[in-house]
Amino acid sequence: MKLIIDLSKISIVRTLQNVQDSQSYDNEPDPIYIGQNAIISGADFISCSVKNNWSWITDRDIALLRYTLRNNLILKMPLHLGVGQTREDFDKLLKSVLKHSPKICTLVESQDPKRQSIDVTESFDELHLIIQNLKDSNILPSVMIEPKSDFVKDAHRLGLKIIEISTQTLCNEINTPLGEQEAERLKKTLQMAKKFNIFTILSGGINLSNINEIKNFNNIGAVSFGQTFFTRSVYHGITKATEEIKKSLIQ
Repeated sequence: MKLIIDLSKISIVRTLQNVQDSQSYDNEPDPIYIGQNAIISGADFISCSVKNNWSWITDRDIALLRYTLRNNLILKMPLHLGVGQTREDFDKLLKSVLKHSPKICTLVESQDPKRQSIDVTESFDELHLIIQNLKDSNILPSVMIEPKSDFVKDAHRLGLKIIEISTQTLCNEINTPLGEQEAERLKKTLQMAKKFNIFTILSGGINLSNINEIKNFNNIGAVSFGQTFFTRSVYHGITKATEEIKKSLIQ
């Protein structure tokens, strides 16, 4: 089971940069260091979310991460940018992603962290064109979905070999009736992915308190940690935080 460190909370580091005196500003602490250190300490991939205004992570950050991490970079790109955004804005963002050529590009619904999962059935035609663009650039395409078997079938029809499945609801409702229903849906979704030989990534709400429940499912290819990584890094440092999370996956 592979470990993905999600740097979507990188805005925390940007805040620390911006409080410095402008004359002494030297890009410290540098977000690139976080990604590099996490990989050295045992992470298999680094994941970053891009926005059309580059407010979370900059174009410069992505370029350096791609250069230093080589084939260990995953970029998440919104399918819909939001109110007031045009097709030209989307094409510009897609062009930038293609330029950086990450190993994997995961398409998410929107720039809102609370609205990431895509209705693959509803967006099938729109996804098909973008996925072909990614494939033509030798980028492995993926989509973020809710645990639903029909979405896996549509992902297979799109020719996807990787999907990212949201575990946010399951993690929020563990040991509740809703959580049990969500666990059953996830189990069936993973089984369907196995049938089509699709690599699965679980993300959303996963931490060291619930990882034991999560990792017991079959056919999990990778697990993504975000908030837990950053909070533990504050107390223990990047290296130890990564090592602890990695250890939790193999115990």
